[in-house]
Amino acid sequence: MNGTLFTPTQLGSLSLKNRIVMAPLTRSRAIGNLPNALMEQ
Repeated sequence: MNGTLFTPTQLGSLSLKNRIVMAPLTRSRAIGNLPNALMEQ
């Protein structure tokens, strides 16, 4: 592996320390796949 995952990068206006990102997991807390007050926080 050449190490590109652990190099800094720019994502729009965000400066990231590495290229590993994770999607938000709010849908796992959804009741019936509908947004709720917990997700608002």
